[in-house]
Amino acid sequence: MYQLLDSQGIVAIREIPSRDPVFGRFPESIAGPVAEALRSTGVGAPYLHQEEAMNHIWAGRNVIVTTGTASGKSLIYTAPVFSALVEDTGARAVYIAPTKALGQNQRHKMQALADEIHWPGRVPAVSVCDGDTPREQRQSILREAGVILTTPDFLHYVALPNHRMYPELFQNLKYIVIDEAHYYVGVLGNHFCQVLRRLRRLCRLYGSRPVFVLCSATIANPLEFARNLTGVAHELVKEETSPAGPKTVVFYVPPRYGDGNNARRRNAVLEAARIVAAYTGAGHRVIMFGRSRNVVETAYRKVLKDLPENLRDHVSPYKGTYTQEVRREVEAGLLSGKLTSVLTTNALELGIDIGSMSVCVLSFPGSIASTWQQAGRVGRSGQKSLIVLIASEDPLEMYLVNNPDYFFGQPCENAVVNPRQLQFICDHLPLAAAESLLVKEDADFWGEQPFFSAVKLVRNSGAIRLIKKNGARAYLPASNILYFGLRSESRNFNYIGPQGQVIEQAEYKDVLVSGYPGAILLSRGNEYLVGEIDYESNSVKLLPLPQGLKGFTTSANIRTTIDNVIQEEKREFEQVVCGLGEVRVRRAIEGYYLRSPQGKVESKPLNQHIVPVEMTTVAYWLDFPGSLLDRFSSARRHGAIHAVEHLLRVVAPWRVLCDRADIGTHFEIDGSRARIYLYDNYSGGVGICESLPDLTSEILTHCLEIVGGCFCVDGCPGCIHIPKCEQSNDDLDKEGALLLLAGALNKKREARAMRSAMEKQPSQKIDRAGIKRAARREERRIKRIDSIEAAEKASKTAGELENGGPENFRRLAKLEKQVALMIYLLAAGDTVDLVSIAAGAAQMGLDDRRLRLILENLVAHNVINHTKDGYGVWRKISKYLAMVNKEPGI
Repeated sequence: MYQLLDSQGIVAIREIPSRDPVFGRFPESIAGPVAEALRSTGVGAPYLHQEEAMNHIWAGRNVIVTTGTASGKSLIYTAPVFSALVEDTGARAVYIAPTKALGQNQRHKMQALADEIHWPGRVPAVSVCDGDTPREQRQSILREAGVILTTPDFLHYVALPNHRMYPELFQNLKYIVIDEAHYYVGVLGNHFCQVLRRLRRLCRLYGSRPVFVLCSATIANPLEFARNLTGVAHELVKEETSPAGPKTVVFYVPPRYGDGNNARRRNAVLEAARIVAAYTGAGHRVIMFGRSRNVVETAYRKVLKDLPENLRDHVSPYKGTYTQEVRREVEAGLLSGKLTSVLTTNALELGIDIGSMSVCVLSFPGSIASTWQQAGRVGRSGQKSLIVLIASEDPLEMYLVNNPDYFFGQPCENAVVNPRQLQFICDHLPLAAAESLLVKEDADFWGEQPFFSAVKLVRNSGAIRLIKKNGARAYLPASNILYFGLRSESRNFNYIGPQGQVIEQAEYKDVLVSGYPGAILLSRGNEYLVGEIDYESNSVKLLPLPQGLKGFTTSANIRTTIDNVIQEEKREFEQVVCGLGEVRVRRAIEGYYLRSPQGKVESKPLNQHIVPVEMTTVAYWLDFPGSLLDRFSSARRHGAIHAVEHLLRVVAPWRVLCDRADIGTHFEIDGSRARIYLYDNYSGGVGICESLPDLTSEILTHCLEIVGGCFCVDGCPGCIHIPKCEQSNDDLDKEGALLLLAGALNKKREARAMRSAMEKQPSQKIDRAGIKRAARREERRIKRIDSIEAAEKASKTAGELENGGPENFRRLAKLEKQVALMIYLLAAGDTVDLVSIAAGAAQMGLDDRRLRLILENLVAHNVINHTKDGYGVWRKISKYLAMVNKEPGI
């Protein structure tokens, strides 16, 4: 099938053979009418993995299924759900999808089977209830429908807060199905795991204990992930027993054109569009995945140019920013066959039924798991299919395409969600308290330490208040509940077309990049000029594009600044110093660049003040000292650091399994020293960058492999050029980056920390941002205590520190030990938060006198020096101790 590709661009070809099915049999628990309906639709027997999963479900065991696409996962939950409804018309099931489109798609599938069943009693409704459902219909659906298909957002905003209006749902809930579970990572995943704990809490209130059924793409840690997401243990079903047609995977680099020094590589987006047009014209059904909305629109315009006029109506773009009506129209066209090909963002990566496709064109989407998920959109009917993995102007993509054995040898990544992250628990506890009184037994859902710590933080902030119920402590909301988005905290803006119609929707952070006045916007083959941003109506006014700007493109000139650096952790690694802490990030647009079709670039000013994006978040940074940079001139320092920043921007998201948009980067050069920041692109941080210090060696090593393995002279898309460079890939020094990374990874420990622009920590505000900051401080305290206790145990086992140190702490009272350990490390020069020490002391009921006795005990056992360290540490901590709130939690 790859004969239509340019042979000069083919790097490697891998054939994946077909797979024969292995059948099982329907479990005895399946209801007779359901089994008969399945046979009437051509399902005579389940695959073996389907039988295994259904047996778990009927035995009351939670299950996670990680078989590939088109392996029949929907049957695994549909048969038990409908069997329960046959036996008990009052039973309920909830299906949760990450997008409304997927929920709608699954409703049609489930309804088709429901229509084939001869129901012995009342026919249950299979209904979608999400944000698009009219308000007047929601209550009756939630009260009466047998199967409710919804989203995490609807549960969070509507279903859980109003549970008293439809108690039947929670009393009779038998099954909770979570489809495309691997999607729930990052911000959405960390919020969703809290929503599920609120849901389980209400089920306990109403006396039900539903079985969880999770369906996921292949991930490396399915059982760990399922437990973290839901809070309950699962069984795993992963063996592939469904049939699969043969697949051909082609690793492709756009060929060069021109001669000698004038040779240039073809643009990867336009090359992908050419491939789409060629295969569409040859009668194939094609899906192309683009990494951004602009990629999809640019490729679509190229496809229209390359296709004959009679085929142009058979191809469409698809993006999550399109209106609901447009998305449904495209989905229906693909399923019916009216549309043969589609160019999409990852919005169609999920299991929406778009019919049988045979060719997939994609760039590396950021993870091995997502690559196979996108590739799985073709060959779903068992036919031979082609997957073209094309390298765009991106170092990681060029590396993977040029190393196919490495790609095939890599396992899928871990899916990471952290249910114990205090800032997310603090977000949801006031909502849980509004749904039902918060009591100490609720620690069962969150774990004792995170729960009690979060309760105290939220109570101190004034978000919940203490009451007495039957002599026990309980909590209610103290004020009006503020709801927040699960996916982003950025406002949504509507793009309004020249006729007043809504063209698209986007978050404000995206408006800053592509919706500023003067920007040229592409949408469904049309071109618009952005007129102005209306902040009152949250809208962007679009105008017809003047004839004189046809073929032009624009890009924003955005200036990023980082200040208010509060260092929380410092580590030396070889010749660099790693830091972690809170920072304030400000992104402001200072103008834009207008590019003509001939490549001429002109800087343009803005005709409207654009509100910058500003947030306090968590950052990880690398300090490169003068010992590494003194060998470079001033210009080469900038080029080398800029190139390393590009490599980090590419490699770090891949190693922590997040989208590149989840991490921002910035670099600063101060004389002969330099710092590169990587920061969570979400207010308050979401834990992504906090995992980077442990990965420093791995990340820098891979950056060195990429730049060292490229045979270009001055830098290219295979190493240090990236598509979204705000400086247009200017001032990059490949050799400098190579030398800098090699120097950073040697074994000499000459690095010294760059002096931080430290500012006094701001006082905690009684608002959501303040609670999140306090939660992060409390998490740091808990982690510090855990690490100290682990170090103490290790030192006891090894018999270390015989003449002082943690061994001598056994003489101290148990409650004093943690504080004493922190004081010991502080006196030894380790970085320990004095506020955390004081908070720990207060939580243990230690007053100033008792704290002094601890210090004297340390001095008596030669742990710290009496005159130099003891009283100095005591005076510092005493000052903070007086400021700490001593009220206990629940």
